[in-house]
Amino acid sequence: MIKTDVLVIGAGPAGSTAARFAAKGGAKVILMDKKSEIGSPKRCAEGVSKRTFDILELEADPHWITQEIEGVRLIAPDGTDVMITSDVVELPEAGYILERKVFDKHLAMEAGREGAEIKIKTQAKGLKKEEDGSYTVTCECMGEVYDINAKILIGADGPESHVAKWAGLKAITKPKHMESGIQFEMCNAKMERNDVLEFYFGSVAPGGYFWLFPKGDDIVNAGLAIIPEMAGDKSAYEYLVDAVNNCYALKDAQPVELNVGGDPVGGLVKEMYNDNIML
Repeated sequence: MIKTDVLVIGAGPAGSTAARFAAKGGAKVILMDKKSEIGSPKRCAEGVSKRTFDILELEADPHWITQEIEGVRLIAPDGTDVMITSDVVELPEAGYILERKVFDKHLAMEAGREGAEIKIKTQAKGLKKEEDGSYTVTCECMGEVYDINAKILIGADGPESHVAKWAGLKAITKPKHMESGIQFEMCNAKMERNDVLEFYFGSVAPGGYFWLFPKGDDIVNAGLAIIPEMAGDKSAYEYLVDAVNNCYALKDAQPVELNVGGDPVGGLVKEMYNDNIML
């Protein structure tokens, strides 16, 4: 059995950052992720506020920033169009579009540089709380099964968290509180402004919205999220295709990547922590 002070399950931004700070503080840390490549596939439109980097104690790096954002454009169901930019009003949440695959990997590397041990292609299969309050997690990597015992367990495995379920925390997102999200990364887009995010509301995406997040040059993330109960017989993919086909900026655009995932919209979870475990 492997013993550690802190075990972090999930190497997304939250997990890698938790691992980095724990290791920096002197703890023995293991950071594990079920994927063979941290950061891929992305499940994100890749936008973050500038304040994010203050929280993460990071300097913005052009290696993983594709576009600086200075405003938003909101298109209401009746076609009303409102543009808000930082040259007109103060936008404290203005920020950047990332290259998430590079950004996530960078965060994991920073955790590793602080001393965290990183295990990729390693999946948690179950956990047990021991009498001393520690947690033993059964892991599998490339056919090998072994246990890791941790004084502190951090579940950073997303809204469908297995850690939360196994630990009995009331943190599981119900299906009715989960939007279906889908996105194309596209080239040959012709945005009016590359530093402005666009949001379309109404029947284009029932219960959610359609977004355009420019990534610089002619590249854009074009996606939407819907509440299935409000969407009728159409799938999220069908709504996305219709939205793209009717979007002025995407007339000649072509998809180079498809991303899908669930977006939790049911508010904050009821239980984020218990003795020696947190999400």
